[in-house]
Amino acid sequence: MTAIASFSVRQHPVMFGDLLLSGPEPAEQILRVPSVGPVANIFPEGSGYTITNLKQKLAVIHPDLAMAWAGSYIKARSIATELKQLAGASERTINLESISGFLRDVQEDNTLEDLSIIVLASERQTALVHTFWVRARAYTTDHYGRVCIAGSGHEDVAKLLKDFEHSELARQSDLNPVNLAIFYAGTLAGSILAMDVSTRHSLLQFYGGGSEIVTLTGGEFAKVDKLAYVLWFAYVVDPENIRMFDPIKIMYYTYRRDILFLHTLGFDPSADKEHRTIDNSRYLIGPVYSNTRLDAITEFERELCYEPYHFVHMVQVVDSSGERIIGQFCLCRTKVGNPDITIRFTPDDKINLTTKNELVENIATRVAQLVRSDERRTGN
Repeated sequence: MTAIASFSVRQHPVMFGDLLLSGPEPAEQILRVPSVGPVANIFPEGSGYTITNLKQKLAVIHPDLAMAWAGSYIKARSIATELKQLAGASERTINLESISGFLRDVQEDNTLEDLSIIVLASERQTALVHTFWVRARAYTTDHYGRVCIAGSGHEDVAKLLKDFEHSELARQSDLNPVNLAIFYAGTLAGSILAMDVSTRHSLLQFYGGGSEIVTLTGGEFAKVDKLAYVLWFAYVVDPENIRMFDPIKIMYYTYRRDILFLHTLGFDPSADKEHRTIDNSRYLIGPVYSNTRLDAITEFERELCYEPYHFVHMVQVVDSSGERIIGQFCLCRTKVGNPDITIRFTPDDKINLTTKNELVENIATRVAQLVRSDERRTGN
């Protein structure tokens, strides 16, 4: 299953989708999930139904057309291929009537009942963006306009979006609509990443593992590139003693052609510096419509250059036992000057991690505010 969504922020459209495929348990479970590592740690042998593969759930079909899908991969691939043919790669604009008619046929096709689709179509002449959906939940809010969600995680996504309406994001008046839309979708992705790592709730519902974002940039739909998610934990010994370490997880997204290159780094903050890195993995994840052989990507293209432009810092605040989550918050930033986090790889593949002092101070201040708020709420 999966989690997909489309919504608007200040009338600017954005799309979110996770990366997991699920199905009957294979004979040998060797798959790793970017957010947490081996699937066997979540679904041990004998689970019967499990996470089986990774695939992009978002597809930029045409500069004016983007699609999200949930359900059958084989059927989604067929629909995406037909949409690409219908849109015409060489055509400057798409034919909305043809797209609408095609999706009506998909809705009425009983053989496609296990497939959900959300489509955003941009009309260049009027600058309007039209939303189409097939077997997805659709509703309208004052904050997001038309919202469409689907997949096994749809209830969690709806709740998170509702929570964001009252968050600091909703008070960001100085950001342009493109960056704000990216930050909303990034906060959604960061919240699910934190869920993956801390409680496994999302993964046990067969969604999460990683995610993508599509939005309008320069008048055309595009994947959000050079995006880093950074997960932090702060431990509250007492209100005057808050311990915060380096990040425990970094996930960096970039693209080559239509292949997603995902680099994950995991850290054990309690270990000495020499043994702190516990994960250094690279994933190549293909689009739904392509048969690209991932093993045919050249070694040159495999070399990821860590150059994030957008940072999503997800901070979970827990008590000293690590069992009670006091709260969490997300801090979204766009690169200005030096990046928030600099990573250098030594010749022997060790990792040197440097964080901006200003960033750490900002996070520490927010953590202290959250702890004081928890004190007032609980009376402790």
